[in-house]
Amino acid sequence: MKKLRTINVEDEPMASELLVDYISKVPGLELVGSFRNGLDALSFLQSNPVDLMFLDINMPDLSGVELARSLKNPPMIIFTTAYSDYAVEGFDLMAVDYLLKPIEFVRFLKACNKAIELGTKTDTQPDFDAKHEQEFILVKSGKETHRLRLDQIYYLEGTGNYVTYHTASGKLLSLQTMKDLEEKLPQEFIRVHKSYIVNLQHVKSFESYQISVEGRNIPLSQAYKSGFQSGIERLSK
Repeated sequence: MKKLRTINVEDEPMASELLVDYISKVPGLELVGSFRNGLDALSFLQSNPVDLMFLDINMPDLSGVELARSLKNPPMIIFTTAYSDYAVEGFDLMAVDYLLKPIEFVRFLKACNKAIELGTKTDTQPDFDAKHEQEFILVKSGKETHRLRLDQIYYLEGTGNYVTYHTASGKLLSLQTMKDLEEKLPQEFIRVHKSYIVNLQHVKSFESYQISVEGRNIPLSQAYKSGFQSGIERLSK
């Protein structure tokens, strides 16, 4: 079995040493770099292939979340932090897992096994898009965080800084922007209008100016028509 090329990004010396030791005990991982800050890790990632990154969130200069967001094609990420408040943001970035310090080896191994399983699927499917591994999205609405299945989201409707999720189980309002969601959602979600993103899996029919999604007619604007048509063609192949 091919080992996952792994790096560790952790600014605390003791925590870094612990993770390096843990990584060495997992047969499916190969440590290719250990960094004390996000900038050095970013430099390494720009010229070296990496499959998996253990990434601390709270770091000076460049946080783990900022580093993850700056990468066009990030490797699989397992976030590590002492603060549970970052869990939702971590999963919004499609992290494989989220480890809360102090990290026990059994919990660490569970996260590694998840990454190794995903890495194995990637090796056996050359055209695999990592975003398709994401089956759920965490959405914060008011004080509650909801776990939504992506295949049950019909479309999203944006109004200012709020987005309404239209799903199989009803509507859900969240404080988010359409631009952020465009970047986070898998490729079957396509922007078709300044106020709408549709799930191509639920498109029933379309015309030159509108799309039918689960009984609702969604406007299709000229600015997004080309992207929508490309998405439909890609889905039908």
